[in-house]
Amino acid sequence: MTNAEIDKTIDKAVEKSEKRSDARMQRYIAKLTKESDEKMQRYIAKFSKESKKETQQYIAKLTKKSKEEIEQYVGAINEESKHNIEAVGEQYAGLNEKVDQVITTVGELNEKYEHTNVRLAGVEIELAEVRRIADATFEAVGNHEERITVLEEKVR
Repeated sequence: MTNAEIDKTIDKAVEKSEKRSDARMQRYIAKLTKESDEKMQRYIAKFSKESKKETQQYIAKLTKKSKEEIEQYVGAINEESKHNIEAVGEQYAGLNEKVDQVITTVGELNEKYEHTNVRLAGVEIELAEVRRIADATFEAVGNHEERITVLEEKVR
C-alpha cells in the first residue's frame, strides 16, 4: 500500500468519524436546548399563574384600603418577580455552561478517537510490513535448507 493510498484511507476514516461526531453532537445539543427551553417555559407559566392569582386575592382584600397601599403591594410583587426571573436566568446560564462543557468533552473525545484511528492505521501498516518480511525470511530459509541438503549429500 503506497503512502498516498494510506493517506487517502486515513482521510476517509477521519472524514467519516467527523460526520458521525458532528451529527451526534448536533442531536445532543438540540436535545439539551429543547429540554432546558421546555423547563423554563413551564417554570415561567407556573410562576405567572401563581403571581397573578396571589395579586388578585390580595387586591380583593384591600378594596377598602387606599390606592397607595395597593400600588406598594404591586410594586413589591413586581420586585419579587424580577428576582425570580433573575434566578431563572442564572439557572439557564448554568445550563448553558454545562452544555458548553459537554460540547468540549465531546470534542476532546472525538480528537482522541481520531488520534487512535490514525495510530491504528499505522499499526496495521507496520503489521503488513512485518508479514512481508516474515514471508521473505521463510522463503530465504527454505532456499538455504535446500542448499544445505544438497551439500550434505555431496559430503556423504
